[in-house]
Amino acid sequence: MPKVESEFQITDAIEGFQNILWFGCSLLVGVKKVEDQPAKTGLPPGTPIHVGTQRPDRVRIQVTDYNESMFETADDVPVELCAKGKENHVRWVHVNGVNDVTAVEQISEVFSIHPLITEDIVRTEQRPKIEKTLEKVFVVVRWFQFDKQNEELLSEQVSILLDSSHVISFQESEQNHFVPILERAKKNLGRIRKSGSDYLAYALIDLIVDHYFVILEDIGEKIEILEDSLTAKPSKDLLEEIYRLKRIVIEMRRHIWPLREVVSRFMRDDELLAQESTRVYLKDLYDHVYRVTDYLETYRESMTGALDIYLSSVSNRMNEVMKVLTVISTIFIPLTLMASIYGMNFQNMPELAWPFGYPALLLSMLVVGLLLLAGFRRIGWV
Repeated sequence: MPKVESEFQITDAIEGFQNILWFGCSLLVGVKKVEDQPAKTGLPPGTPIHVGTQRPDRVRIQVTDYNESMFETADDVPVELCAKGKENHVRWVHVNGVNDVTAVEQISEVFSIHPLITEDIVRTEQRPKIEKTLEKVFVVVRWFQFDKQNEELLSEQVSILLDSSHVISFQESEQNHFVPILERAKKNLGRIRKSGSDYLAYALIDLIVDHYFVILEDIGEKIEILEDSLTAKPSKDLLEEIYRLKRIVIEMRRHIWPLREVVSRFMRDDELLAQESTRVYLKDLYDHVYRVTDYLETYRESMTGALDIYLSSVSNRMNEVMKVLTVISTIFIPLTLMASIYGMNFQNMPELAWPFGYPALLLSMLVVGLLLLAGFRRIGWV
């Protein structure tokens, strides 16, 4: 029994050390722990419970109807009017805000959205995925925003549902990220008004992926500046920045890597409503996603290399300090020996009665020190 108790004590000590280490890293790089998931024990599948950042934004619905010859859009449309689309038109319903579960349930009821899909819409920690339910296709992607000033990665979930004539998009914040798509459709630029709902869904995902490149460019500039600073003068602040950028890269990679499978399925699966004319663009989108993942892998390796550079620089600086201390100690060791010999309290020491004994000792110590210093300089230590 004493052995078992000691093992438990060791386990508790390890867990305590891990908690302290995590807390320290959180303070160092500003990492927040993942919020605890709400308890769903006993609740039936498809019960919508909001998970994610609590935003004060109210739910706003924008409805856009268009075809090749007509375009109409309206803001703050009531839920009950969203599903009454026109014939031979594509209806795009964009919803800002998913924290109001009741409003999302009403929208789901109007459009006959499956309860499991409604649950995924309000649980905003979903990984990118694509699913086919009844007559609708459900896609989850991640929108990222990089705060340069605070070096913080902001993100939110974007959920997209489409059928043969409707596209329903949900995002968390009140700011509409898809205004460029709306402007293109309004001015009849590109293929949006000439194509169906599948092309609109592609355009939304393509805009999100294009924004990834903007973020990667900002992160790449930060990494270049960081690497230059590391070689010049490593510091604790640079170490914090290394861990901060590395966590940002890992977070983006975790959400973007599955997007390759999403686009690939959307492009190849005939049940996912993608027309042949749209699949050409989906192939280009797949190439963009692949390039983004390549950049993320490169940046992750760069951050690992930056950490190695930091550790090597600190080690080299420590070696330089130790070398200087070694030189100083080696010079003063014989001088200390000479001083300690003539500091002994023996009466029968002839040099003590010599009038020039003190200057001779100082001169000898100076000569020995200069000889040692010359020797170190010859071998390149100083």
